[in-house]
Amino acid sequence: MICFCFADTVSGAVQPKDVFNVLAKSILPALFASASCCIGGLGVGGSVTEIPHVTQRALTRSVAGLFVISAVVSVLTYL
Repeated sequence: MICFCFADTVSGAVQPKDVFNVLAKSILPALFASASCCIGGLGVGGSVTEIPHVTQRALTRSVAGLFVISAVVSVLTYL
């Protein structure tokens, strides 16, 4: 009985903007990370020694993008 009461409380508190927030924070960073890594990987020149540098740069860009996108989505959703 307690489980149903908790589920009712949560489902009653969730608003459409909360659903948008969760979906946007799930999809947008993943799209940005995949695009960033693909662009970096495809931009590697003829030298094999460039791959670690490009990989590190793409990972850094992806993590920074994750935080920026998450903050922007939160600000746009709740302000």
